[in-house]
Amino acid sequence: MDTSQRFYRSEEINRGSVYTPYNLARAMSSWAIRSESDSVLDPSSGDGVFLDAATERLLSLNPNCAPDITGVDIDGDVTKKTGAIHSDFFAWDSLSKEFSVILGNPPYIRSHIFPKESKQLANDLMKQIGVEPKSMMSSWVPFTAICAHMLQEGGRMAFVLPEELLTVQYSGPLREWLLASIGDVTICPTGANVFTDAQVKPLIVLIEKKRGAGKLRRISWEDFNEGKYSHSIESPALQCLNGKWTHVLMQPEDLLILSEINEELGWPAFSHYGRACVGVVSGNKSFFIRSATDFKDIPNRYLTDIVCNAVDLPGVIFTASDLDELHGNSKRPSKLLTLEQKTNSKRVQKLIEEGESQEVHLGYKCRNREPWFSVPSIYGCDAFMLRQSGEATRLILNRTDMTSNSTIHRVIWNDGVDGDAIVASFMNSFTLLMSEVLGRPYGGGVLTIVPGDANVIPFPPEKLLTSSHIVQLDKLIRNKDTQKAIELVDSCVLLETLGPERLALLQSIRKRVADRRMGHKNQRTDS
Repeated sequence: MDTSQRFYRSEEINRGSVYTPYNLARAMSSWAIRSESDSVLDPSSGDGVFLDAATERLLSLNPNCAPDITGVDIDGDVTKKTGAIHSDFFAWDSLSKEFSVILGNPPYIRSHIFPKESKQLANDLMKQIGVEPKSMMSSWVPFTAICAHMLQEGGRMAFVLPEELLTVQYSGPLREWLLASIGDVTICPTGANVFTDAQVKPLIVLIEKKRGAGKLRRISWEDFNEGKYSHSIESPALQCLNGKWTHVLMQPEDLLILSEINEELGWPAFSHYGRACVGVVSGNKSFFIRSATDFKDIPNRYLTDIVCNAVDLPGVIFTASDLDELHGNSKRPSKLLTLEQKTNSKRVQKLIEEGESQEVHLGYKCRNREPWFSVPSIYGCDAFMLRQSGEATRLILNRTDMTSNSTIHRVIWNDGVDGDAIVASFMNSFTLLMSEVLGRPYGGGVLTIVPGDANVIPFPPEKLLTSSHIVQLDKLIRNKDTQKAIELVDSCVLLETLGPERLALLQSIRKRVADRRMGHKNQRTDS
């Protein structure tokens, strides 16, 4: 049955959900259910697509069997139609039960809208089974952990999960625990036309519970659909990826080359030269950060220059001229209100009163600091690093006293470091490739890198660093010729070590990984 013909759970519960096509539910059931006597659970059964697919699979094995299938869902309207148990899964007595098969597509509820009571129940259950809950985790993390715990030894579990499983820090304890305590985990990237309306990139995650440490594996979408499960390929976790599993999405031959080059280069982490830190978190950007025109009546002593968007960093050197141009644009925010206490300035006092009338002081960040209008952690930096990027991430020298907000990382160099040389060497194919696999894809093909990941990105050693081409590099980036910029840096820091043929291989791998993230159709398939 087409998902457009099925009834869905309430919108209040379902934000971020990705509905499963029946054909996919059938394929997942075929892999997981091997016996007519299997007991099956769907912990977030919703419209019943997995309940129907599991019933079909069990009856295909024995038309006379009595399917042992349990569904649980928090939405009472749909449980009346599917016959599932009406309950919050985390309130259900789940740890006392075991199943030989668990199927599903758990809801992807972000931490800030994860209902407090339900989240606390989930945290408590995770602690009981030995998985550390993280404050920022989405609801699919405890669903996955608790269900894996409920799986019988020798049983199978098939879930639709977001690609975040492979990358985000809050799922790190889950990744480690699954391989150490549960069993084999096989990742299957979905085909391009499976989840056409999804806001996240879903994966099929196949788990087989067994004694002893498990293996991380990968299977192509075509092989999974055709039932060629033996075609899965082992993809051991790479130490250089800091516990992430991003590499399972790469072609096996590409991964082999990446591993060989990483070992051969042996480059130090970015933290050898400096550290990336979060930008200023104001608590209410529209109130605290505005254009120079909007703040024209506020004395300069109460303002700090700030950059808020990658579009305002046009090259790899941010100069006083760039700052002047930014200040001259009435549509671009460039000034941060900087107050430690109330002042005698009538204009500033009026601004504070306006904020209170708009209840800015009641916001989460503002109400937890005293005074509410004193934004913390305002300091300048030596360079900026893009938190989110498209074709390639960037490092930008800061020739001004400007700071940045939380959309752009602040970089502070270690003592004695030549910042010009670091920035000039950043956009090489290996560092950019490792940025791809250490970062995480976001909506619309955006690459997101948090400070913890930025600081472990491999970076050229000092003997290779040079600032000689930084002006040329800056010009290329300002002209939006990113590919030529990368080739320029590669010729300086990689060509001699790798040679032209292996460098070309590395460049093609980086492009394939970036193309996959951005959804370019001319990429070679990696599914």
